[in-house]
Amino acid sequence: MNISYLSQLGYREIAQLADLLKIYAEDGASFLGDGVKWEYNPNSDNLFLIDEDFNVAMLNDGKLEQWHNCPYYGHEGFAAD
Repeated sequence: MNISYLSQLGYREIAQLADLLKIYAEDGASFLGDGVKWEYNPNSDNLFLIDEDFNVAMLNDGKLEQWHNCPYYGHEGFAAD
């Protein structure tokens, strides 16, 4: 189950969230729609932004990129992957 409360994060994850939000504030993410929120998945150790349509943005080499997943084959990753 994903975490979306600061009180459930450690200091490392809070620092990562700060970086994520700073880049989002500076550059935005045009592929994200309405209802953007942050979540942390402790199983994968991924911190990300997600919108109400389940589009996901994650940091990749210091910039926000869309995280893709294929429901048919289970593949997931960035477009370059």
